[in-house]
Amino acid sequence: MLVGAGALGRRHIEALKEIPIEMLYVYDPFIDNAGLNVIVGEIVNKKLISVKCLTKPTELKGLMCDLVIDATLSSGRLDRLKNILSSVTTKYVILEKLLYPSKEELLPWTIFADGMRNSPICFYVHCQRPEWPIYKKLKSIIESIEKNANQINKISFYAKEFDFGSNLIHLINLCADMIEFKEVKSVTKRLKVLEHSRRVGIVSVFGSTIFNLDETIIEINGNKAMESDQLIIRMHLSSGDTIGVEEGDSRIFWNEECVWFGERSPFVSESSFIYNEVLNNTSRLPNLEESLFEHSITFEILGEINGKLS
Repeated sequence: MLVGAGALGRRHIEALKEIPIEMLYVYDPFIDNAGLNVIVGEIVNKKLISVKCLTKPTELKGLMCDLVIDATLSSGRLDRLKNILSSVTTKYVILEKLLYPSKEELLPWTIFADGMRNSPICFYVHCQRPEWPIYKKLKSIIESIEKNANQINKISFYAKEFDFGSNLIHLINLCADMIEFKEVKSVTKRLKVLEHSRRVGIVSVFGSTIFNLDETIIEINGNKAMESDQLIIRMHLSSGDTIGVEEGDSRIFWNEECVWFGERSPFVSESSFIYNEVLNNTSRLPNLEESLFEHSITFEILGEINGKLS
């Protein structure tokens, strides 16, 4: 079942129609049934798939499905999720991020996560970069460098126009996949909040920051002077090696020499393999507890921007 048929939800439908599904429920209480059928029909009309559109909470009662995907805005998500899970029986839940719009909501989410620890439901948060082939290859290269020489001293991220509001959680999650850390410290930032955004309901935040995840230096620079729109990453290892990624072209550089050309980086509309991995219990997506830790660090870095994101 997909919850939310907005721009993000529609991209999930594009991906879901690429995997075998007996029935896809699309639930959005903010759209009337006729409008929801039009939206969904435009996406799935080229693919044979059984779809049922739902717009009323009462229609959820007694539904059974393997997977629930929440692609709604973060404001009010926890209450909506509780209501859905009180009516729907499921095995897996994938939540879009950000999970919540301000650091004040960390506590109720933590209480919810603690209460679900013994639940048969597996929760994942859709931070998918570590799932991409390019990052799996990057990690294997780092691990292949001789023992005790593969510590990452510094990770630098560069992008022409990096939106911290919607993307910082992705980079924190990627760092968590590459290094182990317990806290963020020594935060220096130059961030500007824009009340308008290309994504409805989400505030855009641009600028640069440098901080430490334990002893690893993290630098994020949204430099508008860069020619390319792609994300560029440099990881400096204690061995003296530098591993680099040019995300848009899926290129990996080892000490500036290109060592691998990978598959094109998938985005949500192309990431049907992620659903299959979740259903087969092989996913590397962060679970709810892991993602709440990453969210707490994200909001600690964003600071006074709290409460403006959704």
